[in-house]
Amino acid sequence: FNFRRYKKVVVSNVSMLKEIETQSRKTKQLKKWLILLSRLMALSSLILAFALPYFPNQSGLFSRKLVSIYIDNSQSMLAEGENGQLFENAKNKARQIIRNLPKNSEIQIIDNSLSFSSNKTYTATNAIRLIDEMDVDHRPNNLNGVVDALNYLTASNKINFGDNVPSFNDGTLNAAGKRVVVIGGGDTAMDCVRTAIRQGAKSVKCMYRRDRDNMPGSQREVQNAEEEGVIFEWLTTPQGFTSNTKTENVVNLETGQGTVKAVIGRKMRLGAPDATGRRVPEEIDGSDYNEPADLVIKALGFEPEDLPTLWDQSELPVTRWGTIKVEVGSGRTALDRVYAIGDIVRGASLVVWAIRDGRDTADAIIKDLTDQSVIAAE
Repeated sequence: FNFRRYKKVVVSNVSMLKEIETQSRKTKQLKKWLILLSRLMALSSLILAFALPYFPNQSGLFSRKLVSIYIDNSQSMLAEGENGQLFENAKNKARQIIRNLPKNSEIQIIDNSLSFSSNKTYTATNAIRLIDEMDVDHRPNNLNGVVDALNYLTASNKINFGDNVPSFNDGTLNAAGKRVVVIGGGDTAMDCVRTAIRQGAKSVKCMYRRDRDNMPGSQREVQNAEEEGVIFEWLTTPQGFTSNTKTENVVNLETGQGTVKAVIGRKMRLGAPDATGRRVPEEIDGSDYNEPADLVIKALGFEPEDLPTLWDQSELPVTRWGTIKVEVGSGRTALDRVYAIGDIVRGASLVVWAIRDGRDTADAIIKDLTDQSVIAAE
């Protein structure tokens, strides 16, 4: 009989029993706490069910807050006077409301001209950006010499291919000998300023509301543009256009005729960063000035239209940003024989991606039509 070995076995069994007993005790305690917690949760739910009807705005307790902001921009062309001041006050009030909203709020921007879709929601950062751009990009303008970047670049490309472009020949889309101001800071703006230089512009300036470090366009192109003679007006936002060099002679909605002579700019400063990490530009009161211009090119961002409503196709799936959902590589949408490519799918992007998507989608369309022909023949 090996007493030492027997002793080890006994000690080992006793230790095991103690460990099992300890674990069992912990399990019982955990079970007790779980039962207590479940009872507390049930009691809380019961209390909340009775108290909820007495809470103001109780619908926002368990859902994202939806806020609709209406801005009257019918007089937005007036940079001075009572109407113009009311418009600026309305924008400032809207910005203040948005900044005080909870972070998870969904915001609708509605204006009297229905430029913005009432069915589309924005984050706080995007909503403030839309309000900032409402001055120039969405208001009516009847002045000659204020053009969109897409029309300007398209005309330039057609001329390079040897096409006859009347709007270029009559000087509307031709920068030769003119003082050009490009509004924007992306790659399209860089295309515009460098194209204007090549067309023989007298001077070319780029007006952007942030600084160089926060510019979305290619830094290499910015450097190349500066080497070619482009002047960048950093931290400057456009407030309107004038047919004279005096700020008080701003063309309004009722007498909106004539040729642009200047862009009314306002200086900015960078504030705290927004949700994306970029510092938010803030206007400096009393800093308005006139930037002489014979040709103004608006190279601003674009927002998708509310296509399901516009086309009366509610089954067309779109993202929260309004872009169309498609099958990757083919451009197929949820609608039969409807395809989508380019910025309406990707958002603001490069034309080379639109060309690539177009080729892929063309192949998919040919395949779909070929398959349908084979089935019909069979």
